[in-house]
Amino acid sequence: MRPEDVFCEDVINLLKTHIQNLGYTVKSSVKILKDIIVTKKENQYQVQFGFFDQDIVIYKDKMPTSEVKWIRFHNTAAKENIIIPLVIVEVKLHVGSHTIIAYSEIARDIKNIFPFVKYYLLIRGTTKEEELLRRHGRNFDGIFKLETVDYRGYKEGTFQQDLMSKPDLKNKFEHFLEKVRSALDTSEQT
Repeated sequence: MRPEDVFCEDVINLLKTHIQNLGYTVKSSVKILKDIIVTKKENQYQVQFGFFDQDIVIYKDKMPTSEVKWIRFHNTAAKENIIIPLVIVEVKLHVGSHTIIAYSEIARDIKNIFPFVKYYLLIRGTTKEEELLRRHGRNFDGIFKLETVDYRGYKEGTFQQDLMSKPDLKNKFEHFLEKVRSALDTSEQT
């Protein structure tokens, strides 16, 4: 497994501890509806759905689609249901400007379809300045730069160990958790 995937699993385990007992599902590598286009095939118009893998998705509801015949799915893994995301977290261990810009555009596309979703970027292992992160990541609802670490050789449980031994890291992660909980509280009111 790539170090970033291990970090993502560490974050998911912590999120599950803090919010899953509230009735939400927390999963990794979830396909979320990103775009919709109209196509024509054999003189028939169809709506084509395009999905994009998201690192972490928190949701309660799904929209069944198996009975709808006029929809064409670009990605067959999402054919049964469309997940209705409440919170999406993109997790990065090391991130460059182009990656931030690309994921910010993905966040914009998804938020155009699901205007109520909160989309966060959680970074560990970047030297990028906060201003640059905000400028390039303007479509995120929040960017959380935890700390700069050497991500090579990252192992399962490293994040939990670091949270116990680094008070500043723990405070930043708790701030992130507060934002997630607040987003979920807000979604319950809509």
